[in-house]
Amino acid sequence: MFLTALFLLSVFEYTQMEAETMRPVNTRYYRTVPQLLLLLLICAAIVYLLRWVGRKAEKNGLPSEKTIRRADLVAFLICAAETLFTYLLVDYIPTADQAEIWNTAVCIAKGSFESMKDADWKYFTAYPYQKGLALVTGLLVSVFGDNMKLAWFPLGLLSALSIPMLMQRLAKLYSEGIARIYLDVFLALFVPVSLYSVYLYGNLPAFAMELAAFYCIEKLLRSLKIRYAVGASLLCAFGVVIYTSAFIGVIAIAVRIFFYVVHNRKNEGKKKLAQLLSVAIIIVLSSILLPRFLNNIVFTRATGL
Repeated sequence: MFLTALFLLSVFEYTQMEAETMRPVNTRYYRTVPQLLLLLLICAAIVYLLRWVGRKAEKNGLPSEKTIRRADLVAFLICAAETLFTYLLVDYIPTADQAEIWNTAVCIAKGSFESMKDADWKYFTAYPYQKGLALVTGLLVSVFGDNMKLAWFPLGLLSALSIPMLMQRLAKLYSEGIARIYLDVFLALFVPVSLYSVYLYGNLPAFAMELAAFYCIEKLLRSLKIRYAVGASLLCAFGVVIYTSAFIGVIAIAVRIFFYVVHNRKNEGKKKLAQLLSVAIIIVLSSILLPRFLNNIVFTRATGL
């Protein structure tokens, strides 16, 4: 809520940049420390009010599961509308890292690298972890064309819509009642997810993949079905391919499985616990080996770098 409020304030602010150096030359902010403190107090008051209303509702036996499902749907539709509005409103032009990735992706899709400069090659030498994102973006360009808004948006849209849906499903596994209504309120208000849908970078798709992997793991702990283990492994691996920092989520998943095994070592069978530990090892290894394979072998064969 606080981040969304900051975003609304930033609508009235601007930063002028130099076209060549991308350095700020003129910045105007309308927020001061007292204003930020007041904003924080307002957000805290709203959260307290929501909690007070929620306690009253719980005492009366509300909300019902039907009401929660309706709230989930409304929140999801609001998130979808925000994402579509962002796509129609924002005319995004990639700069800096995004420009390097986009230009390389177009060259990969076309199979021609004559337009690439020495600086483009040096970029991937300095930042090799961006190779995976360039490969994925190149695949999108080969399917949807070299119009960035059309090529990147399918992945951005899928990611932006997957995040609220996955968080709702995870909330259903973890909690009941009014807490899920709270989540729907904050999902609808958290517009940065929609804004990132048009931003050519790997953080939003990787976050969506990590959430999906967490959901698979929670289902795996309850059912031990192989499809959830395979799904979690692939999602984690490709999340790291797109955004290297997603490996933090991989570690979190491995820790979640480890603590589950330790906590249930007396209640669960040894075979199941051994299988779960094997899944954790496979997830970590796949998240290391697949990005290295794509970055060091596939990217090199595709570009000659």
